[in-house]
Amino acid sequence: PSSLTGRNAPTIDMGSLMTKVNDQALSDSNMNKLVLPRGTRKYSDRCWLEKDIKTIRRDIVSSGVFFPKFDQGLKSYYNKDWEHAKQCFELILSSRDDGPTIYFMEQMEKYDFPVLCYTWKLRIQQRRTGQIEGRKGLPFDSQRGTMVKIETLFGVIACAASHRPAGSIHMPRTLGRSPHTHPGYLTPSSRRRSSDDVIPQVLSLRGGEIDDDEEEDGDAKVEEERRKKREEFEKVLKFRTDQQLLYQLRSTYLTEMLAARGVPLPTIISVSTPDGEKPPEKVDWDCALSTDEEPKSCLYSFDAEPDTKVVAPLGTDQWISLTALNRLRRTDPTKVEPMWHSQYGVLQSWFADSSEFSLLQHVGIKGFFVSSVLLDGGNGMALRSLLVLSVLSLLILFMPLIEYTVQRILVSAPFWNRWTFWGRIARAGFPLKLLIGQYVWKAVALAFRKLENEVREFVVDLECEILEDSVPITVGVGAEESDNEIRGETENEEGDSDIYDDDYDY
Repeated sequence: PSSLTGRNAPTIDMGSLMTKVNDQALSDSNMNKLVLPRGTRKYSDRCWLEKDIKTIRRDIVSSGVFFPKFDQGLKSYYNKDWEHAKQCFELILSSRDDGPTIYFMEQMEKYDFPVLCYTWKLRIQQRRTGQIEGRKGLPFDSQRGTMVKIETLFGVIACAASHRPAGSIHMPRTLGRSPHTHPGYLTPSSRRRSSDDVIPQVLSLRGGEIDDDEEEDGDAKVEEERRKKREEFEKVLKFRTDQQLLYQLRSTYLTEMLAARGVPLPTIISVSTPDGEKPPEKVDWDCALSTDEEPKSCLYSFDAEPDTKVVAPLGTDQWISLTALNRLRRTDPTKVEPMWHSQYGVLQSWFADSSEFSLLQHVGIKGFFVSSVLLDGGNGMALRSLLVLSVLSLLILFMPLIEYTVQRILVSAPFWNRWTFWGRIARAGFPLKLLIGQYVWKAVALAFRKLENEVREFVVDLECEILEDSVPITVGVGAEESDNEIRGETENEEGDSDIYDDDYDY
């Protein structure tokens, strides 16, 4: 072309050059696949590259083939000014003049570098057909992979200028392992490759592909060895632990046998701590009223509600709402005494009929029937029995209505219109009928259990209301009124006894 200047400028036939480009490879899908190798680090050794850059500047740049910008880009690259080198190189690629590109492409094609050569051919074709304008379509799509692509291009330039085969390029760690070569570059051959041989290899490439089969196999073997060692160690550890436990158990058994024969050896009983078996002590209670003026804390809900009674062991301030305490002992009795760290026997002291500190001695006949008969009678059997009797009574009471309804359903037309549905069940064998009966019984039992829980919750709430009304206040607000009521009841009882004595004397 006329744009090439210098005494060493070659003559290139653009027609024969562009016929080597496969039209199918110019599609958008193939262009997306054509990506140069990626990487993130510079070369670790640039001694040979710096020497070959000088060769490029002497043999190529001095001949006037490349623009002065390329000379500046080489200098910037030599001085490690990567940003300026990138700008110079992109300016050359975006130039309207294809002379430098074609010459450089011929040099690479001579030494069998079809990847870069084919990439530049596509750029020339796209630029001539108007698919790209100016700086659009450059192979530098991201700032992350730009400098590594530029480094790879300069490395190929150096090999082409120094007549060095492409397989001798040592790629970075991210591109290939030394002394292996990158799979994207081909070895030199004695013949000139055609575009038909180049295109399938180019389209089979992927940017950033690494031949790490050997490294992955090595990592897999190391991981397998580690796993086997770990399994062996766990087996040995389990065996030794089991042996140690067996030795201790055998030693304990032999010690007990020898101690039973009179040998002075420590036994399990002799080394046991009797404090852990000490039962919680019985304790009296204090009752107070929580108000807005004098609020009380609660172990169960942090703060007791206003105008509710709270109880605590005598001489302590560890208050708990009386309603919350009673509901907790009905739902989960095992959580009552741990509220005071199992120091006091609250259940036996405050809710047992035989205890002198029982709260139930103040509930009267109504509270006795609710607490002792309905809830405690036969561990709930009394309430369940009364509920069953109530359900049966309702069935007997409404039996005429139920019988009439069932008869009308049996003789109705909609019922017999569905004979094809329920007739199979009526004519089925006994095992199927037994299975259906089991399902029906489970459904009825589940419904009855839900009804029983609802009734029990109602009875527990009724018991809590009775305790709130009947338990006297011993400390704080309302304590004097309770004392006066108790004193008045005592005087009335004494007056009645005196009248009885006078009548007896007459």
